[in-house]
Amino acid sequence: MTQRKPKRQKRSRSLKNPIDLEILGKHSAGILHDIANPLTVVLLALEQIKHFEKIPEIREPISLARLSAIQMKSILETASVYKKKSPSKKFCPKKELKNIILLFAYYAQEKDVHVSFSASTTEKIRGCSCSFFKAFANLIENAIDACEGISSEKTVTIMLSVRNDKMLITISDSGCGIPKGVQKDIFEPFYTTKPRGSGLGLAITKENIEKNFNGTVTYTSTEGVGTIFKILIPILPSK
Repeated sequence: MTQRKPKRQKRSRSLKNPIDLEILGKHSAGILHDIANPLTVVLLALEQIKHFEKIPEIREPISLARLSAIQMKSILETASVYKKKSPSKKFCPKKELKNIILLFAYYAQEKDVHVSFSASTTEKIRGCSCSFFKAFANLIENAIDACEGISSEKTVTIMLSVRNDKMLITISDSGCGIPKGVQKDIFEPFYTTKPRGSGLGLAITKENIEKNFNGTVTYTSTEGVGTIFKILIPILPSK
């Protein structure tokens, strides 16, 4: 069985100090503002053709486009560097994960990756649902991408359960695995193994889960076998 190892793409870390990251954040805010305007037009256009959802052949594509556009708008609204704190509320991770998997269904299909999801709980957590979406969309997309180039069956398995007083979310893939020599670097800003990656996804995801949900992110990875990410987030106490 031939496994294609990911190319190591180590980016400059000159932007890791707080001052440079603040400058980068301010520039990013301008870009986010520029994206928001055409996105509003897209949402309005999708609302105008919503009645076409009655046609079975295009019902799902239109629904997915609307869901994606609405989620993008929410992400832009909470991504501003001038916001001190994202809005916090109670929400059900099972529902959010199902939406993320639905949005990535076509992406996974194009890469011939089978994605499965199981949930043994409907417990709620507190935090920003948009931040949750961003974090787990990144992890699931990474898992799908990790399967690219392998000759064996390509699978991504997502499981939601409860461990003691915490919610356990496990994302495992049958992909190429992370080379042992670089595993310590994957959460570093601007470090990536993807040819076109920014190197920010996992760094932001880890910080997001730790700061917004008081959670933890751990993983194990074996080259030629795959990677398993485990996320623990406190659940709301039952009344």
